[in-house]
Amino acid sequence: MTGDAETIDSIIPGALPCRPNIETVAHLQVCDRVEPERGTIQAMRFETPLAEHWSALTEPLPLAGGTAMRPAADGGFPTLEAVTAAAPWAAALVADISRGLRLQLALGRPWVQFEPILLVGPPGVGKSWLARRLAEALRLPSAVLELGNASDDRQLSGTARGYSNAQPAWPVMTIAATRCPNPLLIVDEVDKAGGSAQHGRPHHALLSMLEPGSARRWSDPCLLAACDLSAVNWIACANTTDPLPKALLSRFRIVEPATPEPSHFNAALTSVLGDLADRWDLPANIDLTPSSRTIRLLRQQFARHRSVRLLARHATAVVGAMLADGAIITWQ
Repeated sequence: MTGDAETIDSIIPGALPCRPNIETVAHLQVCDRVEPERGTIQAMRFETPLAEHWSALTEPLPLAGGTAMRPAADGGFPTLEAVTAAAPWAAALVADISRGLRLQLALGRPWVQFEPILLVGPPGVGKSWLARRLAEALRLPSAVLELGNASDDRQLSGTARGYSNAQPAWPVMTIAATRCPNPLLIVDEVDKAGGSAQHGRPHHALLSMLEPGSARRWSDPCLLAACDLSAVNWIACANTTDPLPKALLSRFRIVEPATPEPSHFNAALTSVLGDLADRWDLPANIDLTPSSRTIRLLRQQFARHRSVRLLARHATAVVGAMLADGAIITWQ
């Protein structure tokens, strides 16, 4: 990894890094070269030569998240504190990640990196929603892979070059698309993944990407190149750990976020409405707040089910109807 000569001067008061200077940006080259196609028939399968199409992987790419790692005077990270405000039930997890960022700064590493996290909890408590929130707060590009219906490992580990639909592994494609070697990859419903010995098991492929030694030189079957996935950040989501192999579990820090409390309703609704405004690309002067009667009904449902997913579903229906009926206030 290489870095720029400038230094970050915003360090926690009283806490000196192990290195005298902390670079503002560090870079990582994911692979040395992409093996070119051999033979006319093989080359014709690709509109653009592989080495050219995936050339970003052979360049030094900036490791992301440094802008989220400037602590306030009290040692906290404002962007992560916003996550705690939006999801108070996840305060312990956010505190752990904040501690990891302080360690990165102490080691002179100006990029976001934390050990793989497995969020375990019942459906609807907002596991994948929380993971996406963390990606936004940490200024990391992110991607989500649903493994609930996976019958083999191709979605995760890619397909070999000999096939007409050959493609690199999902982490490699995400790195190339975002030009970021440390994105936050969210693996949803990891406990429901299938697979077989013949067609490949997603759990086995994921294990090889999480194990530090193999991740540093992960062999991509399409690029025929060793790719460095060691900087990738991972959050997986599961309803239970029972179906997961012990070897895979050993690679995760297992976190069971607290179930949202009825008192968290206001924070959850504010976050859900903000997500709706972003998803629908609404202007800032649009007020999506439902009527007091509707809020009371939503609050009752939230207290009964304590489900962020259900709250989002109900709020989407209500706000959608308000927009369709012209019952939305626009502030001048």
